[in-house]
Amino acid sequence: MSTKVRMQIGKTWLEVDSESAKEAVRELSEYAEVFCETKCGECGSQDVRPTFRQAKGYDFYEMTCLACGAKLGFGQTKDGNRLFPKRKDQDGGPIGKDGWHRYESQGQNEDRGQGSYRGTEF
Repeated sequence: MSTKVRMQIGKTWLEVDSESAKEAVRELSEYAEVFCETKCGECGSQDVRPTFRQAKGYDFYEMTCLACGAKLGFGQTKDGNRLFPKRKDQDGGPIGKDGWHRYESQGQNEDRGQGSYRGTEF
C-alpha cells in the first residue's frame, strides 16, 4: 500500500509517496536536507534558489543567494543518487559561513583562473 505524506518544514512543503513509514522518513529527510536551506549563511537573505551548472564535464548542484551571490554547494553520494550540503572542505575545515561562500576574484590573476573562496586560495 502506497501512502502520500505531505509535511511542512519551515516555509517549505515536502510531499513523498511511500510504501512504509521508514521510506517516508528517508525520503523526507533527503529532500529536507537540500530544499529547506531557505536563508543565505553569508547575508541572511531569504532570496535563495537551487541552481545547477556544468563545467569541464562536471555537474554542480548549489543553492545560490540572489541578494549577495553566495553559494552553498552540494556534494553527491558515491552512487550519485543523493545530495548533501558541503559544509567542510576536503581537509575537514569549515567552508565559509556554514558552507555558504562567495567567490572572490584576485584581479591580476583572473586571466589564469585563480581566485579564492573567502580566504581559501587555489
